[in-house]
Amino acid sequence: MLHAGHFVMRHTTSFILSFLALTASVLFFDINAFVTFFSMAVVYIGSASMIKAIQKRKQLQLFGLTKAEYHHIEEQLQLAQQRLAALQKQYLRVRSVTSFKKILEIGRIGKRIIATVKKDPRRFYAAEQFFYAHLESAVTLTEKYTLLTSQPFKDAEVKMALQQTQQTIELMHETIEGDLKSVLANDIEHLKIEIDFATSMAEQKKKTIDIE
Repeated sequence: MLHAGHFVMRHTTSFILSFLALTASVLFFDINAFVTFFSMAVVYIGSASMIKAIQKRKQLQLFGLTKAEYHHIEEQLQLAQQRLAALQKQYLRVRSVTSFKKILEIGRIGKRIIATVKKDPRRFYAAEQFFYAHLESAVTLTEKYTLLTSQPFKDAEVKMALQQTQQTIELMHETIEGDLKSVLANDIEHLKIEIDFATSMAEQKKKTIDIE
């Protein structure tokens, strides 16, 4: 996905190009101010759009994704951001400290997954269920839980529903933790390899020193 660096580079370049267009219009062409600034705006918008298209094409090549895959992942990320925002709205409505901590942690894990997939869209496929089902379920459960806790009466049925929802939120927390582990699986594996290699090298060096 395109990030802040892409945005800054794109608009900085567009500003420079539009400024050059403005300068050329003033120095070399006898045109009125309205046409000059209109041309500057056209250059700015046109160059920004063209650079954005080039940036996206480079991202597709970098990650080995088709245009359709890239757009689908972008859409899923936007939906996930919206669902995460809906989850965060419920934070202050949760009255149980235990449930608040679980829901807060779900939000933090969700942010981490979204940020990781933005950096490397290929990782989307390691956590598809997070985007398609798990995050939405967490939001629905949290909204149901806060609705139940806001009721002025707490009969046996409501208390039972609250308890079951609390338990399900805890299970959902574990499920989304699993999604994060899946997204980071390659990193964890690479880290293990690096640790094993470093340990092996250290042991070999120690043996060499002992022999000497």
